[in-house]
Amino acid sequence: MSFRAYCPHCQAKVTAGTVLGRAELIAALDSRGEVNVMHVSNGGDHSWSLIKDEKENLRKAIVTGLIK
Repeated sequence: MSFRAYCPHCQAKVTAGTVLGRAELIAALDSRGEVNVMHVSNGGDHSWSLIKDEKENLRKAIVTGLIK
């Protein structure tokens, strides 16, 4: 699953992804668990954990169907 997220390494919005499937991602978001994401850049792969507000925005986007 890919979505737009702020990369703290690039200091910009990027297309990021997670290795979790939809059900696992929703469960992690609902349980306030850690959600690790990553993206590939010319300078190497970047990975980080989403902050609370980003997780809530992602959860809402999935629930409302903006992200499938």
